[in-house]
Amino acid sequence: MLRSIANVRCGFAGAYVSLDASRPWICYWIVHALALLGEEFSNEEVQNVIGLLSQCQAAEGGFGGGPMQIAHLAPTYAAVNALVTMNSEEALKVSNMYHTMSIVSLTSIKSNSITNDASSHTDKERDKK
Repeated sequence: MLRSIANVRCGFAGAYVSLDASRPWICYWIVHALALLGEEFSNEEVQNVIGLLSQCQAAEGGFGGGPMQIAHLAPTYAAVNALVTMNSEEALKVSNMYHTMSIVSLTSIKSNSITNDASSHTDKERDKK
C-alpha cells in the first residue's frame, strides 16, 4: 500500500495533477489508515515517506503542499502527523521538535516515546540558529 507514496513522490499523472499540492495530506491519509489497521512500517516505507515529505519541507522547517511551495499550517500539520504516526526516530528528525511537539499537544497524542528527551532536541534546534 505504501508503494503509492513512491508514486506521489514522483508526481501525479494526467487527471490527478490537481492533487499535486496535497502531497503531505495524501501521505498522512495513507500512513494513518495503515496505522489504524495495525500495520508496521518497514525501513523502506519510512524512507519513502521521509523522501516525499522532505521534498515538501521549506528551509524554515514548515511544510508546503508540494516541492517548492510555500510552507503553512495545513500541510505542516499533515506532514508532522504522518511522521509521528510512523513512530520512527528517523522520521521524527525530519520535522524540528517544536513543530512535532506543537502538533502532538494539539492532537492529544502525546506519549512517552515522543516526549522522551524532547527538551534536549529542542535545545539542539535552538542552538543551530
